[in-house]
Amino acid sequence: MRVFILILIGGLGLPHLALAQLFGGFEAGTYGLSESPTVRQPGQLRLRHNGELSVKTSDGKILQLKPGQVAWYQADGRKFVSLRNLYLRNGGLDGVNIDHAFCEQLDSGRVMVLRLEYTTGAGFGGETSVSAYVLRNGSSGAPVVVQRGTFSSGGRNFREAVQPFLAARPEFLRYLEEKRINIENLGQVLFALNHNLSFTPPSALNME
Repeated sequence: MRVFILILIGGLGLPHLALAQLFGGFEAGTYGLSESPTVRQPGQLRLRHNGELSVKTSDGKILQLKPGQVAWYQADGRKFVSLRNLYLRNGGLDGVNIDHAFCEQLDSGRVMVLRLEYTTGAGFGGETSVSAYVLRNGSSGAPVVVQRGTFSSGGRNFREAVQPFLAARPEFLRYLEEKRINIENLGQVLFALNHNLSFTPPSALNME
C-alpha cells in the first residue's frame, strides 16, 4: 500500500525507476486470462513496449499475450488490469481510441483508481508519452479517463468527469465547484474518499 500512496500523492509522474521496472527484465508474478480471470497462473512476466505481456512459463516457453487476452496481472507488488474502449487526448486537438490497454491499479474502494500510460506518435518520427487517471465505480463500473487539459489542470471537462465519483462526499463536491480540486491533487482526494479520511485542498486557482 505504501507504494500506491506515494503514487497517488505524487500525481501521475512516473519515475524512471518505475519505467525500468515496467519495461525491464522478467519478474516473477501471476496473471489471469480473460477467458478464466479467477484462475491465477504463475509465470515470469514482462510488459513489452508494444503493450503486450510476455510470459515465460515453467517449461521455458514464452507466450506473447495481448491486453485483450489478459484480465489482469501482478508482479513486483504492482497490479495491472486490462481495460477496453478508452479515449485518450494526446495533447493536441485530437485523441486516440484504445481498444485494450493495461492500467495500473493504484487504489480501490468506493472508487477504483488506475493509471494509464500510453505512447502516441507525435509526428516527424517522434513519440510522446501521455498519462491519465482511469476511474471506475467499484470494480465493474464503466471506466472514465481523467487527464490534464491542454491549457489547464482542472477545467470544465475535468470537473464534469470527476463529479460523479465524489458524490458520496458533499465537501469534495463543494471543493470541486470552488475549483480547489485539479489533476495535481486528485489522487489525494480519491485516497481520502476511499479510506474515509479528511482532506482540505488549497484555495482556488485559475483552472479554466
